[in-house]
Amino acid sequence: MLSFNREPLQRCLLVSPVLDMRQLLLKMMEQAHISLAQLEQEQVMTISSGQTLSWIYWQYVQTHPVKQWNIPTKILYGEYDALIEFSSVTHFAEKFHCDLTVLAKGEHWFHSQEQLKFLSCWLKQKFQE
Repeated sequence: MLSFNREPLQRCLLVSPVLDMRQLLLKMMEQAHISLAQLEQEQVMTISSGQTLSWIYWQYVQTHPVKQWNIPTKILYGEYDALIEFSSVTHFAEKFHCDLTVLAKGEHWFHSQEQLKFLSCWLKQKFQE
């Protein structure tokens, strides 16, 4: 999002977006029982999911939050998203006046027939608006 913040986009459609990387990293660290002090000391740590946490990236995230977003944006979020907290989505949507749709029983990864059908309909509808 930081890369496209000043691009002349007409609109933006986001599905299960990571809108607060700081919050996501803290959640990942909590689940892996890693403190900020440990990450700073080790600099790079691989967690059980195979993902890598980096102190340099943590510092980047701390100093580069999305401060401005002037692109008309529509967000699709799954009610049962286990990765992205609803509070970060609603905060972003309110702050930047985004249209937010929540799929009941939806997850972070839209993969079931029902979820993919909803996603397809949502995309068609939002492209026509």
